[in-house]
Amino acid sequence: MDNYPDTAGLPENARPTFHEIRSLGGHLLEKTGSDTYAVQALMGHSNAEMTEHYLAGYQQKWTPAKAANYDRKTLK
Repeated sequence: MDNYPDTAGLPENARPTFHEIRSLGGHLLEKTGSDTYAVQALMGHSNAEMTEHYLAGYQQKWTPAKAANYDRKTLK
């Protein structure tokens, strides 16, 4: 995964961190209608309160980003 941002041509200051990607996964799962406990299991939190804390921090609107053009076959 460390090579994907380089391949996509993202500048270093625009690369998502592991935790940002992980949090986005939780946000997207919640957005599909999954309950807090399903998100908790995905994120590996020991309690639902921690999951709710993470999800509450992402109530701001996500900014859509246009992906760089790349060939998926070159991602290794």
